[in-house]
Amino acid sequence: MSIDFRKKSELQDHQLKQTRLVFEVTITANATPASKTHTVEIPGAVYLRTQGKTAEADAVEDVSGSVTAAADATGIFALLVDEKASKFHKATVTPSAGTITVTKSITSGGRLLLDMDSNQDLSTTNLTLIVELEYKSTNSN
Repeated sequence: MSIDFRKKSELQDHQLKQTRLVFEVTITANATPASKTHTVEIPGAVYLRTQGKTAEADAVEDVSGSVTAAADATGIFALLVDEKASKFHKATVTPSAGTITVTKSITSGGRLLLDMDSNQDLSTTNLTLIVELEYKSTNSN
């Protein structure tokens, strides 16, 4: 049985605001924290907060009080997505090596925030992540 969305405006509105975002992030290791490099598939919308590299993300929104302090040796870092959301349904992060624990939240500014704890030393190990997010956007369609 199919649903005629034209007759269900609330359902149609709900479906229009559901967003699935998939992208790749690469962290290139360096023993000097500020010399690490990041590559994101969506520059200008996705910001990494790693040890020695927090200014770019904090210029969008200061989330330093909402995340674990970034530490390369223990693989702790965060990712800020400059997209406004009212609900954050799902976050799946697949690392190229090791394991990763992800804590998802919506910032006080309404942006998507991932606080991550990997078992990789970011000063010695390159790491590529495939990030999949599902959320309800507050942007107008």
